[in-house]
Amino acid sequence: MNQNNNKNKFNRSTEALSNWPFKQIRIDCSNHPVLTQTDKCAYRLSAMWSQQEELMVKGLSNSLQVDPRQAIRIALYETSRSAQDAFNSNYIYASKGSTERGHTSRYKAGSISVTKQDKQDAQEAASALGITDKEFIRLSIIYVAKGIRDNSVRITKSKKRSQLELRKEWSKENVGKESTIKPLLEAQKEALQRKEDEELANYQERKERKKWERTVGKEEIGLSYEAFNLLNQPDPFEEFIREIADKENLSAHEEEILRYESYGITREEAEQFIKEEEEDQMTDDELDELLKLLPKQPKSASAPLKLPLRKVKDRERKQYYFKQLADASIPNDELPQEIQQVMEDYLIQQKISTFFDELYKQEEKKPEKSFFEGKLDSL
Repeated sequence: MNQNNNKNKFNRSTEALSNWPFKQIRIDCSNHPVLTQTDKCAYRLSAMWSQQEELMVKGLSNSLQVDPRQAIRIALYETSRSAQDAFNSNYIYASKGSTERGHTSRYKAGSISVTKQDKQDAQEAASALGITDKEFIRLSIIYVAKGIRDNSVRITKSKKRSQLELRKEWSKENVGKESTIKPLLEAQKEALQRKEDEELANYQERKERKKWERTVGKEEIGLSYEAFNLLNQPDPFEEFIREIADKENLSAHEEEILRYESYGITREEAEQFIKEEEEDQMTDDELDELLKLLPKQPKSASAPLKLPLRKVKDRERKQYYFKQLADASIPNDELPQEIQQVMEDYLIQQKISTFFDELYKQEEKKPEKSFFEGKLDSL
């Protein structure tokens, strides 16, 4: 299906046309030559029509805002002056042997009275094209009815009325009348909202991409934006826990218990773990004082990556500090004994092994070989 034809059927969604989705074709033909001439309609033209072609006559009559006879006369007038264009694009529908859908089974006869000039123009145009008068009448209706909708035909000395004007006219004539297309309007509103949400999401993504290119993208050579997002996706398990906590309106303490219970731990065990964590934790001031006593290390390629602190619970922030202590766990006699003890306790608690554990590991002494070992068989 031609998308341009679909666009011509609907109005753009604006505030003024919010309840006027279907485009109506209404043309003011009051100054058309056919309607202004005073000749008598004493001649007749007739043709056979299919049901769809008969509906096209009625639709053209509504669009031109005249009765069906005048609509056919206007169509004959316009087509006789653009006969070749009409023939090239629509004769397959108007021919007596047409097999196109909607243009077969012509069992309805129709005739109209026209002026001498109308009949003469139609017969001359039909003769020039090599078709019959009846085919030309059908060709005129099809050509003009389609042309005014796709804007390929302009009616002589006539003006197409605006959609806003038609909407106001309908509103005056139907005061208090309930809309028959309310479900359609609601569906249109939902579709527009989805489109706006999609455009907003695309805008946010473009904005984040540009920000990434100015910052991380310059430092992480070879890492694409898509790969970066994949590596930094939120933990689905944490999202699930927080979703349940929000839905059930759980407190921070209850959320933590839920997190433990998801691993198969009972509530009593979870309560005990949380209590022990709270007792073992240090205050921020204590941690800051502890870090001040640590020796400063020079930055190098092998130095641990210093990640920014996440804006989460104090527990995660303190764990970050503890990891910094573990990274800086170099045996140093200058460190106070209490600092070394805190570091060692943490390493043992977290089961962390460092490079220096291997250096200071005591070698096992192997027993010396006996003089007779390996020589007993030869004796």
